[in-house]
Amino acid sequence: MDAFITNFQSPVELEDLIDRYETDQMTNVDHFFSEATTLDWTVKKEAQIHDIVVFMCAKTSKDHMGHVCAQCKAIGNQELLIYAEQERQLYKKYAGMIVGLGIIQELPYQTFDSGYQYSYWKSPWYAKISNITRLKNPLPINEFRDFIYISRTGAITNLTRDQYRQLFKLLKDYNFEINDKYQML
Repeated sequence: MDAFITNFQSPVELEDLIDRYETDQMTNVDHFFSEATTLDWTVKKEAQIHDIVVFMCAKTSKDHMGHVCAQCKAIGNQELLIYAEQERQLYKKYAGMIVGLGIIQELPYQTFDSGYQYSYWKSPWYAKISNITRLKNPLPINEFRDFIYISRTGAITNLTRDQYRQLFKLLKDYNFEINDKYQML
């Protein structure tokens, strides 16, 4: 059993926001916080069933959403701007935080169709993730950045067993209700 962080991003450019708005009016943060009991999500190619997935909202998301909101203002689309501002508030709230955990249910599959025309990290590897726990108290990056370096060029940060054990202890300190099914032996 391994663990890794999947660092998800907000829309980065106006075209990406428009695509998500027209497709289902849901960005990554909306999908994560939906009531879905399983999620098909970006994973590492080598992921295995029972690996632990740590969901993190990219710290750069709040800046990207500011940029996208400015683009919406520039084109004068009020309806899209309202949507963008709502999303911006969500990304401001969660940027740079671990927001949940899950367990890989099926082996990764490769697809170049994420459902969206535009994608920040264009990773073709996805897996069905179950046992989703959305944290009541997300863990900010400043609590773990001294022992985990989060990749800023890709969606995945692999964790050693020691890193994950330290991280899990912090997550439990913030969220007593976390089930021990996420604990590595």
